[in-house]
Amino acid sequence: MTQPSVSILLPIFNGAKHLQAAIESILRQTHADFELILIDDASTDSTLDVIQSFTDPRIVVLKQLRNHGMAAALNLGIDVAQGEFLARMDADDLALPQRLEKQIEFMQAHPEVGVCGTQMRHFGELRGVYRKPLAHDMIMAMMLIEPVMRHPTVMLRRCLLARFDFRYDAFFEVAQDYDLWTRMIQKTRFANLPEVLLQYRCEGQNNSFVKHTLRDQATYRIRKRFVESILEREATDDEASFHHRFANGHATDRESLENAEDWITTLRRANQMSRRCDAIQLKRVLAYLWCMNAAGKQIAWRMFQPLTRPDFCATAIRGYLPQIFSGIVNTVR
Repeated sequence: MTQPSVSILLPIFNGAKHLQAAIESILRQTHADFELILIDDASTDSTLDVIQSFTDPRIVVLKQLRNHGMAAALNLGIDVAQGEFLARMDADDLALPQRLEKQIEFMQAHPEVGVCGTQMRHFGELRGVYRKPLAHDMIMAMMLIEPVMRHPTVMLRRCLLARFDFRYDAFFEVAQDYDLWTRMIQKTRFANLPEVLLQYRCEGQNNSFVKHTLRDQATYRIRKRFVESILEREATDDEASFHHRFANGHATDRESLENAEDWITTLRRANQMSRRCDAIQLKRVLAYLWCMNAAGKQIAWRMFQPLTRPDFCATAIRGYLPQIFSGIVNTVR
């Protein structure tokens, strides 16, 4: 097999139930020049039987004798990958047929972009499309809150991993993606395509439900580090704790909202010096956080979505948000 254009990393731990459908969705891609690297992380179910039922020569199988976790499995896949691009896939999701084709076309047309995601449709217990911002500046500012990039949709340039020695950090049992993105975004540009190119299965045993506590602890650490990149100093425990509550929408009492005004001012002034985030996009994200804490996430998200549009006027936020929350005007000026 000649060197493929893209290597797809698909780690598996006891994922036999939906694995066949996931693999078939990759084999049906309109872009056929790929290798599919299946990393079996010491599964104890029939995962290996499902894998062995496929004879496609583009499939590469790696089997670990002990379970080392997703980060270690992904790093093993990175080490053997041959493609110019790396793409992620999970064992219970479905890639739409044009996923690889559209992402590779975008990456080839935008050499400055090192990491590219897409929108995805949830199915199963949760349904719907939850849109993520498209442009780098908004993605950067949103890293204050969340990973922004949908992990199983992501494609990235393999050369960046070699140049900057990027790998998934096995310290994080969950949120490995958030950790990696906050490091990579300091070195390259990010983008999300507007199209839905992956179907994301939601079931009760997904990591986001079972490992909620671990995810919260990991998210705290990652947010703290990203805040420190803006402040250009170590964040105090009080600052890190407050930002975590603020980003989770838990700073809802009057005293916390007053503290939020001070915290917003601190971040914006620090960013004027560090220039880590685009000032306008940072203002929009902080305004969204204020609204989320003051009025609830659903209302804040309905307000925030227009702010992510490329055609939304940079100064419109001053007139847009105060129409609903008069108290925010002093915060976002």
